[in-house]
Amino acid sequence: MQLDAHDLSALQAASEAPSPRASRVFVSRPRGFTMVEMLVVVVILVILAGIVLLNVNSTQENSQATIAQSNIVNVRDAVMGGPGGPGFYSDMRSVDGYDFDVDFRVEDLFQRPNQHGTATPVDLYDRVKHKGWRGPYLTLTTSFTFPDLNVTAPNEALTWTQRNFISDYGTTGAITLPDPWNAPFVFQNPPVAAGEPSQARLVCAGANGVIDTPPGLFDYQIQYQNTNPTKPKYSDDIVIFLFKADERVRVNP
Repeated sequence: MQLDAHDLSALQAASEAPSPRASRVFVSRPRGFTMVEMLVVVVILVILAGIVLLNVNSTQENSQATIAQSNIVNVRDAVMGGPGGPGFYSDMRSVDGYDFDVDFRVEDLFQRPNQHGTATPVDLYDRVKHKGWRGPYLTLTTSFTFPDLNVTAPNEALTWTQRNFISDYGTTGAITLPDPWNAPFVFQNPPVAAGEPSQARLVCAGANGVIDTPPGLFDYQIQYQNTNPTKPKYSDDIVIFLFKADERVRVNP
């Protein structure tokens, strides 16, 4: 069969037209994350979360330490007198049947103590004689009592005795003042020789909840331990002395 010129032109045009396969359009799709990349992202997020948590905990501990320092000064002022007027010591130092150096506990600021060795309460304040108990000398915002020394506190592994709290510090069940870590503030008064300065002091156990300042330790020993790197330091106790005008609050590092 012979083709004329018109047929030849049509066949040439058809041969030059793109085939359906040649005109196919490919759409690129985004590549997904690999397992390694996902693990890297997770690790970074965990690290960032840990950093944030550490900062939050550090801020909280600093805040609690500041509150404890403020509270221990308030206790000292309640005992020794302060901006609010005379304190427990001036009211009670000449009361019959009560020896401050021997008998005082922080709980005495909140409830009338008994005469030494008896079940008889001391006298209430006499405005003529200017002596007697006229508490409470502090106000509690939350109810707190001195613990049973043989039990453990919530979320603690050690008993109060193992945390160096002793019966001289308080009476089980007596209302007293808690620190920000829910341990009671305590009073220590190491005996001194005649003519030596009083070592009477208030102690806060600090964040670790342990009284690391021995009750017989003298002031110069506490200072020595804190300044000499070859000696053990007394944890994070907060200590304030009652009869030292040059001391307000010492935080044992």
